[in-house]
Amino acid sequence: MNAEEETLITKVQIEFTKGTSIEIVEGMTPWDIGLVYLTTKNLWFVNRKAEKTQIPFKDILTVGNIVPRKEKTFTKYTEVLTATDTMKMDFEEVTKHIATTVLLSCPGAVLKAFRHQLAARLDESKSKIESVDTYSSMDSKAANAPPMSRKLLLRNLAALLHLRIKDDNQLLFFLGIQEKDLVNLLIEHSSIMN
Repeated sequence: MNAEEETLITKVQIEFTKGTSIEIVEGMTPWDIGLVYLTTKNLWFVNRKAEKTQIPFKDILTVGNIVPRKEKTFTKYTEVLTATDTMKMDFEEVTKHIATTVLLSCPGAVLKAFRHQLAARLDESKSKIESVDTYSSMDSKAANAPPMSRKLLLRNLAALLHLRIKDDNQLLFFLGIQEKDLVNLLIEHSSIMN
């Protein structure tokens, strides 16, 4: 096999929405149904109009944790796909020089398997694997998360609170953590501030 050849690893039918993190939290970006292709080199998103978006692994900044989908984000496609969970992913759009967020939704088990395959590719491509899973109660590694990751989460939490973002759902989304992890971070942040 040619080293330059791009090979399909898996494809998943999903719902997704794409934009800035704030646009997605505010519900300003429309949800679309389509396919995401994971290859040996890229992620490809193909929407229902057959428009393609290529994301090279080197441009992926972070891959968040899998969280239950909120009722307010349900669309006409949600029930058809049994899209019960979401996963946030940030990537750099090199041509636009901006960071973009994409929120993926499909059944939790499918999303977990997809995330596992993606994490393996990011590790192979020498990406910072710490950005994929730094702090999650869903993973047994969470208790042993590196101190720097926790400091970064605390720093990000402080910045969000400074911007008057206090809604739990928004904090969970921006930080990419579970609810019980947020409670622990808020307690820790409060003790630091006192």
